[in-house]
Amino acid sequence: MIFQHKTALILFYCISVISMAFSENTVRGLLKSSNIAPSDIYTSQWALIVGIDNYHDFPQLNYAVEDAKSINILLTTQFGFPEENIILLLDDDATKTGITDAFYILGEKTQPNDAVVVFFAGHGETRKISGSNEDLGYLIPIDGKMGSLPRSAFSMEAIKIHANEIPAKSMLFLVDACYGGLAAAGQYRSGRKLDIIKGLTKDRCRQIITAGKKEELVVENEKWQHSAFTRVLLDGLQKLEADTDQDGIIMANQLFAYIQNNVLKLTEGGQTPQFNNLSTDEGEFVFIDQNLMLGDLDIDRSSFGFFTISTEPFGAFIKIDDILINKKTPAIDEKISSGYHTITVFKRGYKDFSKRVFFKPNETIVINPVMHLVEGILSFSSLPKNSKVLLDGTSVGTTPLENMSLEQGKYTVEISIPGYEDIPLFDMNIDSSIVYPLILPRLIPKTRMKAFIRSAIVPGWGQRYYEKPMKSTGIGTAALLSALFCLHNQLQYNKLSADYDKADADYQNSWIDIDVEMKAKQRQNVYEQLAVNENNTTTGVVIFGGIYTLNLIDILLEKSFTSSSSFSKKRSEPDVKVGITPNGSGIQIGIRF
Repeated sequence: MIFQHKTALILFYCISVISMAFSENTVRGLLKSSNIAPSDIYTSQWALIVGIDNYHDFPQLNYAVEDAKSINILLTTQFGFPEENIILLLDDDATKTGITDAFYILGEKTQPNDAVVVFFAGHGETRKISGSNEDLGYLIPIDGKMGSLPRSAFSMEAIKIHANEIPAKSMLFLVDACYGGLAAAGQYRSGRKLDIIKGLTKDRCRQIITAGKKEELVVENEKWQHSAFTRVLLDGLQKLEADTDQDGIIMANQLFAYIQNNVLKLTEGGQTPQFNNLSTDEGEFVFIDQNLMLGDLDIDRSSFGFFTISTEPFGAFIKIDDILINKKTPAIDEKISSGYHTITVFKRGYKDFSKRVFFKPNETIVINPVMHLVEGILSFSSLPKNSKVLLDGTSVGTTPLENMSLEQGKYTVEISIPGYEDIPLFDMNIDSSIVYPLILPRLIPKTRMKAFIRSAIVPGWGQRYYEKPMKSTGIGTAALLSALFCLHNQLQYNKLSADYDKADADYQNSWIDIDVEMKAKQRQNVYEQLAVNENNTTTGVVIFGGIYTLNLIDILLEKSFTSSSSFSKKRSEPDVKVGITPNGSGIQIGIRF
């Protein structure tokens, strides 16, 4: 069951999605060199990263896609994963077929000494195994169906099979989803010394960390812009806070210990991450920070590197680890302490630019921020609740929708309001800061009579018009099957009738006693088949008539659509305006009735 939970902290849908917001770094004392590079442990590193926001049959999520992109950046820039070795599946690419194909690709390309990270941000669900008290967890692709999870989703057993078919030595699954299919957490080891890292990673491993245990809500929080699990996961990996011995190496069990302890604190005991081995193998998965592989050199906080930021855009503010400095762009050879830092560049009217950078002593890093103009803010808060909004054919969610970034360009807007006829598509071209008056057609409420007429023409059509898709499908399918049954019997009747006419003619023309008796039996057999056919046809007609009648009665029993109080009867044409907001740069789109 997918849960939705709202509290004062604004807890959203059940799936906790993996997010990457380049957060500040706190350098702790000495950053010790490990003398171990990723290539010393693994021949190559691979990743399958899945992020799904716009589900077809499940509630939409908020952060999964962007978070998957950020995880991709983290693995390539900090932990040495080659970009060509990462399979990134976002939204429509993350179908069951697409994810299955990705597992097959990993099975074909990985080698026995490789490492694989599988990262899933999306919906999950737990179901009872038929005839058992045991639970089975499912990870749900974008085309997963609520009523057919075994066929349309990935069971935990299927995940284990895929994991075992991949030849890579080490695999770690990071799953941020509402599901408890792993049951009990596995035992984990901690406190490993650097000199036995190679020994720990020598053996094969199949490990998994999930966001919570059975029956727990895995929550998102607007304040965090992440799930609790993700917030802590990012701190553990990106800031190396899970690296308890500060050697640049984070083992899966270290990561889990950090995640579990801090998620419990963050959620006040409401969410307990789980760790398990998917196989009986004894190896360990490790993350190795490639930027700390510096020979025998220890990096002290007292040493400094330098950064230079280009002039585009001129006069932008600069933050280091979320602390505003007394300097605007361009910045040339600015001093910064060695180690990891998050550099943020921001200016009014532009999207913020943020990058996490590792600074070595006495080295200068040139940062060229890619900053896109923010032309405006998209808002449909005036529409009734649960109105669907699409931009360029892509769903942006259901109302209320507020403060969505909108860049310069042409957009096709599609709006579907519950209880009203579909609104024709309209275009808006955002190319300057002027105000564009856009007039939508008059909104026409849906009525029971219109639904009744549709159902009178085609059974189930009125139910679909009434926004009852499941009922429409059921009635339409039943009516179609009964009509096909009647048609089949009618075709049979035509054939049997011709056969009877022939049999009767043969009987009339027979003149030998034996021949007459045989022809009479043939005629009788055909007659009896005709009688059965007529009965079947009558039954089919009765069934179709019953379905047709119930289809009409159902429409009459449906409640009338209720118009939103926000719609004025006097105002028939909504006012849609696009332009600069009074409070600064941006475009505000609203619909008022």
